[in-house]
Order: sequence, then structure tokens, then C-alpha cells
Amino acid sequence: MAKVPVFKAVNVSKTYQLGDVEVKALQGVNLEIYSGEFICIFGQSGCGKSTLLSIIAGLQKPSTGEVYVRGDKLSTLDNEGLAKYRRSKIGIVFQSFNLIPSMNIIENIALPLTFARISKSQRIARAKSLLETVGLAKYADHTSSQLSGGQQQRVAIARSLVTAPWIMLADEPTGNLDSKSANEVMRLLISLNRKSKRTVILITHNPEYLDYADRIFFMQDGKVVKTQVNSKVKTEEDVDSVEHISDDLKEVAKEIGAVKAGNSNADDGMKTKTGKKSKKKTEEEEPETEEMIPETNTTEPTDTETTITETETTTVEPAANDAEATTETEEPKE
Repeated sequence: MAKVPVFKAVNVSKTYQLGDVEVKALQGVNLEIYSGEFICIFGQSGCGKSTLLSIIAGLQKPSTGEVYVRGDKLSTLDNEGLAKYRRSKIGIVFQSFNLIPSMNIIENIALPLTFARISKSQRIARAKSLLETVGLAKYADHTSSQLSGGQQQRVAIARSLVTAPWIMLADEPTGNLDSKSANEVMRLLISLNRKSKRTVILITHNPEYLDYADRIFFMQDGKVVKTQVNSKVKTEEDVDSVEHISDDLKEVAKEIGAVKAGNSNADDGMKTKTGKKSKKKTEEEEPETEEMIPETNTTEPTDTETTITETETTTVEPAANDAEATTETEEPKE
């Protein structure tokens, strides 16, 4: 039996009308993404990367074409179905963190479970467990304004994991961070993919991250102009090292204009910068995130039910009709 992609786009286009001007954000995009892959969607600003991610997330509908998730058309879902898809099947990490400043960190992480009708005690237990996973347990009572940028992004990643999704969407997650914090976030995303077997889709214009992906979709002017398979994928241990980007990936990045010919970073191999230690907004030393993700979950994540108890989260294989989570009741309207 042929392997069914987690996500598939068939001739997807997206057009916006701005007054008398028609903007073609996406033009005939075709791609397939499979379970457990680390994918980079790469291109310069304005090429359509974020528009494609929003369509994958069900936040926008394509103007033409069809989107399939696990073989099912996303277009067949009504508003409630799309809300459930976004809440339980995918986790989204944005460049701007999007934490609620009036809530503490635990409350921010637990918030998505509120809409799943999970009890408060269960929400808090799950949030505390994830806060330990991202190495920030001692900041549970802090608000976002008391954390550094890198810490806030790690909280955002924990929040995206709270419903145990099987696809992680990360839209320029290091764009607002210094190099040290960016490295910590990248190590966490890579670890989630390698150890927890989650599918990770990274939107980026930074060529330094290309060698960590299993495959790269290069975008230009709303089109996927090339798909590249990495012959040797780097690991999380390589994040801090000063390495050269693969020559073939560097050349493709130059071809689509994402890296200018003659750019010093490109000519020097786009070396990864370790940078200086960023100033913290708290006096406590920020913990390291490396090796924070346990290696016990080696099975491929599936479209499973999620049962959250007071102390842990367990997964139960769904029946053939893909029954919904036992912890969910009526879903709030969007």
C-alpha cells in the first residue's frame, strides 16, 4: 500500500485583491510531506512561505487547488471541524511568541486545553510537565515580560505541544532572537523531531538551518521552484558548531535570490554564529535545553486520542472510524 502523506497540496494558488491590484501569493504549489519528516520551506521575504503555512494550518483557504491532510480534504471541514483540526492535530509557533501578558507562564501553556473542556487540575499538570520539558520549570509563576526572548519562544513551543499534536508548524521562530537563543530554539525543534518523531515544518529565510532538514522546498514568487533532499542531515549537537552549509544547498539559495552572490556569509559558507550571551530580564541563569526531550517515545505519532490525567498524558490508538478524543466534549464555536 502506498504511503499516505501527512500533508499534500495539489495545484494550490492564493490570490488577494488589494484595491485594483491582484496579488498572487501562491501559484500552482504542489508538495507532499510525510510523517516524521523535518521540512524546511525556504525563500526570501514575500515569496509566499507564510501564506502556505497558513493554508496548511487551515487559517486560510486556497483560491484554487486542494489541500489534503492524512488523505482527507481540508476543504470539507466546517468552522468547527477546522477549529478541532487546529486545536488537536497541529501546533503552531509564531515569530512574535503571541503570549498573553496578563497570564503567567503556566496559564499561557495550559490555555489551549481550556477550549478542549479539560479540568483545571489536569491543565496545570500537563503545563508543568511541558515546562520541565523545555527547561523552564522554575519560571512557572513568571509573566512573559519577565522572560528573555528565547525563553518566551520556548514557552510558546510548550504551548503548541500541550494538546499533543502530530504536526509542528514553526513560522520564522528564531526571527526575533539573538544567536544563542535561536540555537536553543532550534535544538528544541530538532529534538522534538528526532526523539519524539513529530513532523516539523519550519518556515525560514535563514540558510543556516537548511542542513537540519530532511527535505527543503525552495520558494520564489509564490512557487515551489525546487525540492532538495539532504544526503547528510545534521543533528541538534551540530547547532552550536561553526560549519559550512552544503555547497548544493548554498547554490540553490543563491539561484532563488535568497542569498545574494558575493554575500560574505554565502562565500564563507554561511557560518553559524554563536554570538554573545544575551542579557536576561531575570537575574537567574537560563537553563540549557539540550537533551531535555525524553527518548522514551520512539513510536511514530499517529492521529490518536489524547487522555490527560492529573500527572501524565497518555495516547490511545483510535478505532477505525478515527474516534475523537475521550476528553473532549462540545467544542466552543469560533
